[in-house]
Amino acid sequence: MRLLIRLVACTALVATAACTSDGEKSPEDPFASLPKVHHESPKPPADKDADAVMASLRAIDPCALLENVRSDGDEPYTENPYECGVRLPERRGSVVATVGVYLPANSHAGQSDRVTLAGAKAYVDPDGVICTVALPVSFERAITFVVEGPPRRTCTIAKSAAKSAVRAVRRDKVATPGRPLARWDACSLLRRSVKPNGGVARPEPEDAMHQCRTRDWKATLELDYSWTASERGGLKRTVNGTKVFGSHHGQKNCLRAWFAGGGDSTVVVDATSCAIADRITSRAIAALSGPPPKAPSLDGRLLYRPGEPDSAAPGACSDLPAQDRHDCEPYVEAGVPDDPVELIRHAEADPNVNCSMAADAVRKHFGDSLRPVTATFSGPSRECVFVGGSTQVSVRLSREPRGTDPLPETMNYPRELEIAGHLAIGGISPYPPDQLPAERHEMFIALDEPDDPGSLFVALTTPESDPDRNPMHRSLQRLDAFATTLVQQHL
Repeated sequence: MRLLIRLVACTALVATAACTSDGEKSPEDPFASLPKVHHESPKPPADKDADAVMASLRAIDPCALLENVRSDGDEPYTENPYECGVRLPERRGSVVATVGVYLPANSHAGQSDRVTLAGAKAYVDPDGVICTVALPVSFERAITFVVEGPPRRTCTIAKSAAKSAVRAVRRDKVATPGRPLARWDACSLLRRSVKPNGGVARPEPEDAMHQCRTRDWKATLELDYSWTASERGGLKRTVNGTKVFGSHHGQKNCLRAWFAGGGDSTVVVDATSCAIADRITSRAIAALSGPPPKAPSLDGRLLYRPGEPDSAAPGACSDLPAQDRHDCEPYVEAGVPDDPVELIRHAEADPNVNCSMAADAVRKHFGDSLRPVTATFSGPSRECVFVGGSTQVSVRLSREPRGTDPLPETMNYPRELEIAGHLAIGGISPYPPDQLPAERHEMFIALDEPDDPGSLFVALTTPESDPDRNPMHRSLQRLDAFATTLVQQHL
């Protein structure tokens, strides 16, 4: 009979999980460990060609992205070639479009809601009277729409603006010929203006395409539409046939500025010494008189479609915050034994079993937008986490008794309860302060008695919401209902 039981258990394993005499259940220890299951790590996705992305972004006039948002007769305002704003009707706020924002994928993972707008992948980040929608175009760059206005309408307006922009980009209706300095971005110009092995290092990107700095922080270059004559300084000289304004600030810093590209468009160089500022200025003026950077075309593939990777993290690991990704692995399908003890043994050998066990319950209580991964968090072993936007659902089966897995000392609102006849303890653990404010509701459920082996850990992480809507009560209800379904189905 034992052999028959063992054979049945083996058939429930994933194909890669060996079933040997080492994994046979012992009468003395029914939770005897099974051999660990190891899965081959997938090859990480490749990013788009960085030069091709920048070339496509340089061709976009940010004001053209807001054509369907502008009120009749209301002129857009802009301070540089890659940012444009318009005022909402009746002066009740504004919409600002920025092209090429330096926005690594891990900056919105776990913090923003992923949505699809006009067939393009987008991220929505509401924050009171401000809402930001980001359209990723590479692993590090995005087009953003920031709306400040009526609290209940900011995200509606931002998503509407982004939808219109997606359609305009696909129709190639976003270029304005002759736009000042539009043939260049700041880093491309600065790269032409410093020696690779000279006194300053190669440039690194700043937050936007109109700004760039050297890696050693000794110089910055900015493309600007809004500088005044007084800001350019009183010192005047001619460099390569161009009148350059200059000034000193701080102990040694030097600033150089000159008109370029027509109108009030200005290039500004700020460096830690006048020698560096003058050298970069001379080379930048020479570069601007020549052809702009060349790059391969993206052939209309600037925006991402739903399901396309916009991060170097494999699979759904891209939805985890960067600090949680160090050992994240995408889900691999695994079998789910019927016997609770066998289920725990196999889940400890292969954390993907946790995901397979919980998949139906997650869809039932949280929808089908969350995707499973496995990773190590605060617990002693890997757990399954269903991720997608700002909500996370964690599941981990353990041979450890519920009583030996105490709640952290920082736990708020501790509670004791029963889940489908099983004793449980729970509470709220605040997320680390370097992440978006969130509430992590945790629960430990005993398989039998609290001090006996076997327990189930579940957690729900949600953004911190307006307390007037009583989010704590709703989150607890969702977690309790989810845990009840899991216990009824598997324990």
